[in-house]
Amino acid sequence: GQSNMEMPLWHPTRKRFRDKMGGLMRQFPPPANLRVMMTWPERGVSATPRRDYPVAWTVPDEAWLSTNKFSACAYYFGRELLTTLDVPVGVMAAFWGGTQIAPWVPDCGWESVKSEPYVATNILERVAKRVALESENKRRGWPGYPGDLWNEQVAVFAPYTVRGMIWYQGESNIDENFSGRLAYSKNLRALMDGWRREFDCPDLKFLFVELAQFSY
Repeated sequence: GQSNMEMPLWHPTRKRFRDKMGGLMRQFPPPANLRVMMTWPERGVSATPRRDYPVAWTVPDEAWLSTNKFSACAYYFGRELLTTLDVPVGVMAAFWGGTQIAPWVPDCGWESVKSEPYVATNILERVAKRVALESENKRRGWPGYPGDLWNEQVAVFAPYTVRGMIWYQGESNIDENFSGRLAYSKNLRALMDGWRREFDCPDLKFLFVELAQFSY
């Protein structure tokens, strides 16, 4: 997701963080059977799926959580799952504030909505341009092309067996429902279909937060 999912558990100086000094972590210490995993040691984008950097499960103790910007939303969701299901739970997190949904969609996801005019005239053309930019060895900092963040942040997780995902994003796509571009529901369909194919899990469950628009 974007900034809503990116918001970490606490921050040592920003007063808007309810758990500024880690009080909640001390009151409710991380469960023994909760593990977390995070990508992007340094932020970037990729034209092709990256599987060349190591990821590993981490015990999210107070020391780790206070020095790593792990998603508060993902962390507490994982806690709730563990408490409810009474089984070990692993949470993998990927997020970047301000990003649109298309960079998180793997290329195969667009197949299910390829009949949409905007996909044929814009999305698929930009996928081809993304690949061309990679061949030119041009460094890009912002994820402006479809698939940029799937390739950089999520593809490395794809060998793992997953049961579901939570999605918290949408503000950066507000205008698309009103501008003749692709409706958000179609983007979301591409995201779900693409992740289910890449993780080889047709029944992969999705939970997403429906966000209000900025202005009315």
